[in-house]
Amino acid sequence: MKIAIKLIKLTGLLSIVVLMIAVSCKKADNPISASMSAKINGALWNTSVRVTVLQGGFFSITGTSLAGEIMNITIYGQTEGTYLLQAIPPAFQFTALYKESASILDENGFAATSGQVVITHIDNTAKKISGTFNFDAMRASDFSTISVTEGKFNNLLYTGK
Repeated sequence: MKIAIKLIKLTGLLSIVVLMIAVSCKKADNPISASMSAKINGALWNTSVRVTVLQGGFFSITGTSLAGEIMNITIYGQTEGTYLLQAIPPAFQFTALYKESASILDENGFAATSGQVVITHIDNTAKKISGTFNFDAMRASDFSTISVTEGKFNNLLYTGK
């Protein structure tokens, strides 16, 4: 439990730092080709705004829906492949946080407890990334859970190197 709370706090702090950096220097996604979506407990979730940053050897992808729901996925790597989050055997190759509103503190968001992200394509020249994701997440304050399935991000422009 203490590890989950620390992961939530770390993810939240990283999300804020990366988002602040990204907002100050991010080019807009091409609205025609860039997308990020998933199903949350079976309900379709789509982004209207996406910010993606490559910094310090990891990608941070943040998407916000028209309703203000926010999802941040931080991938601890910068190459195509599969990144896992699981307890046994321990693998913490990505973190994810879903918040129902920007006004919700990160500690009250849903932090991923297991799942995977697959980076299917990185174009370092055009600075675009594509892939898929799915994860289960829990809110530490009340132990409620969500399931994020059929997640995908396509042609997201990223800043950094």
